Amino acid sequence: MVLSRIRAFMEMGFGLYEVPGPPIIPGPLTLPRRHALSTSFAEFHLPPAPSSAHLLAMLVFIVPLQSPQASSDWARVSALCERTLRSICGQTSADFRVFLVCNQAPRLAFSHPALTIVEDDFPIPQPNTAARMFDKHEKLKRGMIAARDLAPCHVMFVDADDLVNNRLAEFCAAHPAQPGWYIAQGYIHTAGSAWIYRWPDFDLICGTAAIVLCAEEDFPRRMSDKKSDFFMIDCGHFEFRHPARTRGRKLDPLPFPGAVYVTATGENDSGTSLRQWRGRKMFIKKLLNSRFVTPRLRARFGITCGDLASSV
Repeated sequence: MVLSRIRAFMEMGFGLYEVPGPPIIPGPLTLPRRHALSTSFAEFHLPPAPSSAHLLAMLVFIVPLQSPQASSDWARVSALCERTLRSICGQTSADFRVFLVCNQAPRLAFSHPALTIVEDDFPIPQPNTAARMFDKHEKLKRGMIAARDLAPCHVMFVDADDLVNNRLAEFCAAHPAQPGWYIAQGYIHTAGSAWIYRWPDFDLICGTAAIVLCAEEDFPRRMSDKKSDFFMIDCGHFEFRHPARTRGRKLDPLPFPGAVYVTATGENDSGTSLRQWRGRKMFIKKLLNSRFVTPRLRARFGITCGDLASSV
């Protein structure tokens, strides 16, 4: 068993560790949204909800998507985005909305009443990290404009190839007055691998990093509004907790793993270098934090194993 885990992690650094058989991909949700999934979360020991728990707070997910012209494989980008949308829409509570912001809608075999696709004529970015990150921030701003009528609400930015915990909306609804949370614990998953590893300080490496309560004044009205006037857009990507504190907004750590950072998709636009993950110390850290992708984890986050491209 130990040798197989070491072999798996050696392969995770240089390629995909694939599982024989067809990929496991969540199907369209057919049950009522409020009862879509019933996975137990007792092991997370969530804190008790405040006295205002009977109130509901909407959780808004904003997902920026690159354009076909900026991607190397649009079919794969579409498949990854669909998996992300399925993950988000698998929430155990119906109190959420999703805004997918893009130049062109991806090819989807999926729809959901909570999903809104916002298409706009964004300039095609140059093939460098700075330009691609600017494109992402502009799409986040456009998503905030689209979601403005839902304020006050909790807002979460989600990268278009990441996965989220299916109890986030339920948790936000139980804590409607909470200023927000940063994703202190999450998972890193190499696309297609049968292994996953848990990562501390998750918000420091992944764009799917925080949930923030936003009032109406936190949402821009137009694209010409200055980015610096709006807290979430100014942060834009990862590492929300320290900028939030300087603005008088204390974000607490989310008390359970909140998301999965999917790597080696061939289309990542994280702005984060993974070179630091190489080396003996990092290999040992990964090994100690590794675990097999269980059916429970697949259901909770919408994780797939095997070659995602085969599902396109």
